[in-house]
Amino acid sequence: MTCWPISELVPHAAPMILIDRLLSFDDESALLETTVRAEHPFATQDGVPAHLGIEYMAQACGALTGCWAKQSGKPVQIGFLLGTRHFRAAVPVLPLGLLLTVAVKVMVRDAQMGVFGCRLLDGDVMVAEAQLNVYQAESAEGARAILTRGQ
Repeated sequence: MTCWPISELVPHAAPMILIDRLLSFDDESALLETTVRAEHPFATQDGVPAHLGIEYMAQACGALTGCWAKQSGKPVQIGFLLGTRHFRAAVPVLPLGLLLTVAVKVMVRDAQMGVFGCRLLDGDVMVAEAQLNVYQAESAEGARAILTRGQ
């Protein structure tokens, strides 16, 4: 198994890449890791509000689909977070310095749509969890069409 750098898997630019590293992935799931840092674009002196864990989860989903693309020799495509269901956080703030494991598991998937079960873990302790509904365009042109629709 190859573990690519996150910058090759998620089409974001610094400082918006929030995931540090891919630990493992397969056809149905991935484990990633990140440290909550003061440099996070939305950090306060106390840490990062727990609801922003949704972005850690979304980037982990994107990294997993990026792995699948790279593994099959295809380009990494932009994805869109359509919605979040059943978000639950055990803490109001993710403290600075916290080492998080981000676990994502495919619940439903086809060529463009997916539902992922996601968890943020501090060791074995669940910090936050949610289901994310995502859409991935088949091409850059498809993504532009979605972004410019209605303009």
